[in-house]
Amino acid sequence: MKTVTNRRLCAALLAVCGMGAVATADLLSDAQLYFDPASIQPDFYSRLLLDDLASQHTITFDAGSNPVIGANILPMLRPGDYFPGYSYSQADYFHTPNSDYYADLTSGSLAASFMQPGLYHIRTYRADGQTDVFAVFAESGFKEKDGSPDRSGGEEVLDPVPDADLFIVEKSDSTIDDSAEVWTKFGKKVVRVADREAAVKAIETESNRLHRKIHVELDGHGAPANMSTGAGVKNIPSKQVDSTSVKDFCERIRKFCNYLTFQGCSVGQGTEGESFLQTIASAIGTAGAWDSEVTVIDKSGFSVSSSAKFVIKTPAPGAASVFALTTLFAVRRRRA
Repeated sequence: MKTVTNRRLCAALLAVCGMGAVATADLLSDAQLYFDPASIQPDFYSRLLLDDLASQHTITFDAGSNPVIGANILPMLRPGDYFPGYSYSQADYFHTPNSDYYADLTSGSLAASFMQPGLYHIRTYRADGQTDVFAVFAESGFKEKDGSPDRSGGEEVLDPVPDADLFIVEKSDSTIDDSAEVWTKFGKKVVRVADREAAVKAIETESNRLHRKIHVELDGHGAPANMSTGAGVKNIPSKQVDSTSVKDFCERIRKFCNYLTFQGCSVGQGTEGESFLQTIASAIGTAGAWDSEVTVIDKSGFSVSSSAKFVIKTPAPGAASVFALTTLFAVRRRRA
């Protein structure tokens, strides 16, 4: 059984007095907590949610009839070039074990505490040999749509905040509200919209203000070839840009926008996503989107899988299809 509790007092005692202050707990060491990112593959791991770390930040795995005998915790990784075969260490972690997160093991029950927002993965070991992996969303959430859930994986990396003239963010839920605050925090021009028509008008207005075509970033819940502009996790035709509406949408904005990118889960994934982006690129100039999940971390930033690609498409000559798959850091730093 898993429970979520408030252990802020325990955390404070540990910070002031050190590990020895809690005599009944067996606090796992940094080495014991180490979780090699290369040892976990993207999958649909059971999700554990900690929506407000100020009120609850600990998840308990009870001993029951099958005691917990060990655990590893993997936070997000720092930005970097994690090439195949890379040798990871906790120096690559964005968060610090036994400071930003910790775990104590007492009488076969495990209490894992998370003090900083982010997407974590925790692996538990039981006495009978059972091993389980859970995805812990600490004040974080995916930008996915209903019916198109995303996998989580161990190699989750911070995504450098991109640049654009205008960030159009849907009005839908608290996850996207947090996303809008990230853009505002970094000084971006943000407009909130409730449907596709409002997005078109926002693009036209900003283009006319700047007297040129602009780079627009659409932000909301996504799925392959589908970007919400007010539908949230649902599929509502008038509140999203999808394979059915994309040609009309591009016709409406082509005089005002020559670069359209998407900050939503998996919009550029697979053949469907690539075709969607190529349609946009052929109409306006350049289009780009992630082929994997995008995680909003509190109101501070985003993360993506280290294996994620930001798919870029440009107008192709004739019927040929030309596209580039580039690593997240190379692309996101060059976007303008």
